[in-house]
Amino acid sequence: MASAAAVSFWEQAVRQLLEAADVGDTAALERLLMIGAKELLMDATDSKGTSALMHAAKIGRVQAMRVLLGHPSADAGVMMMHTTFDGAMMMHATPGGDTALTSAAFCGHLDAMRMLLDHPSADAAAMMLHATTEGATALILAALFGHVDAVRLVLDQPTAPAAMMAVQSSGGTSALTAAARFAAGEPVPDDSDPPRSCAPLLLLLRREAAESQPCDTQQAHVSEAMEVLRQGPRSEELFEDDQPDGVRDECVRLLLELGAPYTNSACESRIIREGLALARVPQLINEAIVDMAVARGQQKPRDTASA
Repeated sequence: MASAAAVSFWEQAVRQLLEAADVGDTAALERLLMIGAKELLMDATDSKGTSALMHAAKIGRVQAMRVLLGHPSADAGVMMMHTTFDGAMMMHATPGGDTALTSAAFCGHLDAMRMLLDHPSADAAAMMLHATTEGATALILAALFGHVDAVRLVLDQPTAPAAMMAVQSSGGTSALTAAARFAAGEPVPDDSDPPRSCAPLLLLLRREAAESQPCDTQQAHVSEAMEVLRQGPRSEELFEDDQPDGVRDECVRLLLELGAPYTNSACESRIIREGLALARVPQLINEAIVDMAVARGQQKPRDTASA
């Protein structure tokens, strides 16, 4: 049975390793790994089951990650899908489902994500499909926080599985709807207020449009994304601003092409055919409503000279 002194020494080494990963102290990491080597790499976690690699990935300590992943005793495939649950080590994640990749994606640490996905021991496809206990993949997290470069990195991976576009969180949020929520101005989980953009949504829509065999849930996702844009805090800015915005307008055109409902199919086809600015959508809808009323004899024909 280990003595109290030995236990205390081990606990201190674990604490120091996690702290070194947090602050990116590579010299301390190398020194500590000489003490415990593989045991420290595998068993060093905090009270939440977060490993040294996860700590480094969440903060973007790339050099610290390089030390951990490059240590001769490291089994990187195990480390990147690391788990502590009820004291037992499993090749999976923390009890909450967090991995090094989801930790890095949450904060948009591009270099950390790239190091994990490109590592020769990594099963990149499995890592991208892995979801937390709340159902959030790295792609969903990157989209939710508007990390456009992180979204692009995941989508551009050679082994990126098509199935990751169909994954939904426990709240029913896909990567597409997460990006729409960010663009629409809905609050982000950490209560920050980052500049809003449609760029992550556009990347995901282009991916959906390029799929030769769309997933079964694609229609639901694009419909929900359109509804989020129409109902979100920035809906007035998105749908009534008459300033040119190519990214925004392409997002709406792709949503319509992918089958998202608006109100009138004639409006949709005209938007797609003529590439009209998004700001023209409300006017086209109003015109269509008047035209339908005229057809029923309920209203005089509208003046088309100014249309």
